[in-house]
Amino acid sequence: MQGVPFLLLTTSGAVFEGKVDSVVLPTAQGEIQVLPAHADYSSIVGVGWIRAEGAISNTEKGSAGKGLREWAVLNGLFNITNGKVELLADKVYRKGSSEINDHLIAEYPGLAKSH
Repeated sequence: MQGVPFLLLTTSGAVFEGKVDSVVLPTAQGEIQVLPAHADYSSIVGVGWIRAEGAISNTEKGSAGKGLREWAVLNGLFNITNGKVELLADKVYRKGSSEINDHLIAEYPGLAKSH
């Protein structure tokens, strides 16, 4: 089965683990899109949105099947090794979460782009 293995972690534990068709990550230099067989790469995650598209299989509760999943991320690191993406973030918020409010957007303007 083709796909990009993607693991999204916070200091509280795993948020998402599964295979996706692609994942878009915010970096200090702009966004990076990861597709299957991506070259090895590491970077700092900037404030912005993580977009995982076309989930093939995952462990996120209540979200089986294909589609788009988005999380706001404040800061973190990611590593792509052998086509697998592992991202460790300080904090992530699922798109549509009540925690993404005007105060958070005022503090982190990069979140306003997709809110």
